[in-house]
Amino acid sequence: MDIKKNYKLKKKFSSAWNRICKSASNYKSAFKNKLSLNNMADFKEKYASKGMSVFADGIKRSFDKSSTRAKKEMGIFLLSTIIVCTLVGTNLGDVNLSNKSIGQANAGNVSKSHSAEKHEKLKNGGVKAWVIRIDDKQVVAMATKKEAKKTLRGVKSYYYNRIDKNADITEKKFKEKIEIKNEKVDSDKVMSAEKGFFHIVNGGKEIKTYLIKAGDTAWDIAVNNHVTFTDMKAINPGFDPFNIKIGEKIKLTAANPFLTLQTKEISNYSVSLPFGVSEQQTDALYKGERQVYAAGQPGIKNITSEIVRENGKPVSSREIVSKVTSEPVKQIVLTGTKNRPDFLYAASTKGKLGRPMASLRVSCAFGASRGSRRHEGIDFCTPVGTSVYASESGVVTKAAREGSYGNVIFIKHGNGLETRYAHCSKLLVSAGQSVQRGQMIAKSGNTGRSTGPHLHFEVRVGKTATNPIGYL
Repeated sequence: MDIKKNYKLKKKFSSAWNRICKSASNYKSAFKNKLSLNNMADFKEKYASKGMSVFADGIKRSFDKSSTRAKKEMGIFLLSTIIVCTLVGTNLGDVNLSNKSIGQANAGNVSKSHSAEKHEKLKNGGVKAWVIRIDDKQVVAMATKKEAKKTLRGVKSYYYNRIDKNADITEKKFKEKIEIKNEKVDSDKVMSAEKGFFHIVNGGKEIKTYLIKAGDTAWDIAVNNHVTFTDMKAINPGFDPFNIKIGEKIKLTAANPFLTLQTKEISNYSVSLPFGVSEQQTDALYKGERQVYAAGQPGIKNITSEIVRENGKPVSSREIVSKVTSEPVKQIVLTGTKNRPDFLYAASTKGKLGRPMASLRVSCAFGASRGSRRHEGIDFCTPVGTSVYASESGVVTKAAREGSYGNVIFIKHGNGLETRYAHCSKLLVSAGQSVQRGQMIAKSGNTGRSTGPHLHFEVRVGKTATNPIGYL
């Protein structure tokens, strides 16, 4: 029967062959691990020609559909071809099944052509291989040019796939010079395409010094720097990950990529423009009072920039064009000029200090028992948000949240006299600021250790708490 005309059988056989090609790589490492180099050579010499002759004879007989022997020989051929090709390092996918080659294949020409392609042994040692050079430095070596190109394609795809898909990329290139050359290398330097890919992607290693700071743990250091405890111990003899000290210096390995993918992208974004503040005086407010008359509005600026990234990290940005689409609007603040009436700080019989609030209703007296200690001030019950005034002119030494006081203000008035205003909901002055008697300094509240809205008012002479009643 004419082989060229038997299309259906050829198609069926080619399909079977493709399945063999797909599974052959799974057997390859297993056979190499179990057989020594000498055994492999013996097996190749003893069975290669026999296996390939069975291949040729099996194909011829396979065209006789009534031959059961052909089916058996085809099975022998399939198994023997996997073994032979595995041991001689043949890539099954490269075997030519064209019309001219069917029935003509033999172990001699297959093994010879592929060994010549993969390793050209040199008299003075080493082998000829296809080397990927990066900036004129040998990085990886492959047995074939096809594998070298495959590795390089995989590396480029790896880097390109890490680019933000939503970015408007105008240019992408590697900073380094990349070449594939056929040159001499040590035989143990030749690696598979897969190993070559990971070697290039992972890059080399460099040693850097890390200074341990407060809050660090060995786990955090390892995770943040992509190292393991084993690596840390290996380059830091005597290092104990469970007993690290602040200020201690340790060595860490850091990845040093062989390649740098540089991208340029066009980015459109908006930024907020801050608004200014304009103050206007008014006699509708008391001195020291401030009120926002018209709220400010930030402006908006649209910017188009060119951003340069290297391996995904921005390294530079250049503004191409910008346009203010909304101008900022100034905030207008009213400041009081009116003097406060006397009733706001109507004095007691002694009249030494002004009232901290317009209305004073005592809810807890000075010296009241508070468990193991005494109450060091007076509590005036009042709704949240009531205005609180400075009892006397002085300098604010504290305006912040502090423990059981909650939001509190300390004012020093000179001659060792100090007043304190605690549990406020809002502080209107800051530390270092000078205040005048009767100036609004806070809004009353219920912050800190408090059982209800009130103002805790203290008077201290020196560092000793004194009953405020004697000063009001």
